[in-house]
Formats: sequence, structure tokens, C-alpha cells
Amino acid sequence: PEFSRLRGMVEEKKLADNFEFTGLLNRLDIFKLMQRSKILVHPSQFEGFGFVFAEALVNGMNIVSFNVGDAQNHPKWLIAQDEKDFIIISINLLSVKLDLSRVNLFPLAETVKRYAGIYGM
Repeated sequence: PEFSRLRGMVEEKKLADNFEFTGLLNRLDIFKLMQRSKILVHPSQFEGFGFVFAEALVNGMNIVSFNVGDAQNHPKWLIAQDEKDFIIISINLLSVKLDLSRVNLFPLAETVKRYAGIYGM
């Protein structure tokens, strides 16, 4: 529902060469795009666990987010304190050489252990 407004913003800022509005994609196509991408910008103020974070990291992406989901302080995952900080971090990421190595911050055994702790097991 926000497509026209977003498209207008992109054109107004002369950023059409930097954006691609793909519409609905299947899971495999999403992972292919993640492997080509360098930064996951996650502006939501809430996220449950956030598998998108784990998927981004194992595909070599860097992350900027708020302290949502299972956010972890890591050189590839920058956590903003407020909206101004979010913007500053995002702009800075565009001007530095990024680490595109794959990282698994959520190994299966550790994830199970965390869930067990949450549910008192």
C-alpha cells in the first residue's frame, strides 16, 4: 500500500539507481538477494526473535537495527539507541569498507539453550 509514496520518495531524492522494488519473492530468491547485499537496515521498533538477523549474518551482510529481537553487540551488527543514532550509523556504513564475511551468531546448540532458559527448561 505504500509503494507509490516510497517510489515517489526514491525519485525525489534521485536514488532510482540504488533501489529495486521487487514485490513478493520466494524464499530462495530472497536468499540470493541477501548474498548480493551488504547491509540489512532494520528500522522496526519491535521484532520477536528475528530470524532475518541470523539469515543476514550468515549471508555476509552487516546490520543496523534497534535493540530488538535477539540483537547482539557485534562488529557486523550495529545497534542504534534512537532514531538520530540509527540515521548516523546507516550513513556511516555507506562510507566504510564493510566486512562481508559470513557469521553465525546463532549456532543451533546455543539457540536451543536460550529457548530453554526463556521457557524455564
